[in-house]
Amino acid sequence: MTDNTLESSWHEVDLPLDRLVTEGKVSGCIVALPENEHPPLRWAGLIDWRTHGLISQSIKEGIFRGSIGECGYLLWNHHHNTIHILTVGLGEISSLGSRGHIPQHSTQALIKNLKSMGQVSWALSSAEFSQETCNTILQNIPKGGRLWVTT
Repeated sequence: MTDNTLESSWHEVDLPLDRLVTEGKVSGCIVALPENEHPPLRWAGLIDWRTHGLISQSIKEGIFRGSIGECGYLLWNHHHNTIHILTVGLGEISSLGSRGHIPQHSTQALIKNLKSMGQVSWALSSAEFSQETCNTILQNIPKGGRLWVTT
């Protein structure tokens, strides 16, 4: 663990990811998005719905495709709160809605973005990210940041 991450902390909660975001318990969320899944499904789809199509619009405009090694960044203002949304590309998947291993290039892109974000309280779903990936994310959140993990 680097010196910048010693004060980061991990919290496990029972609240769904979208409620953590919309109720202001976190200031950012991380969702996985395959290249061949449009419109977004699972947590990306729910966050897309909550943000009135922000993720879908970024796909439509070519800002984010879901390719391996791609990490998209979106901002959403919700009730005077700024929410940071990181989308992590999975590349093509074999069946819609399925999730598996996050490709190494995608994890590296995510870490690079996390390190530049400062003290953000992030949320993600353990249904989309393995325990190992969650640990890697936690180790790379800047000092003072938090990671909220939900199912």
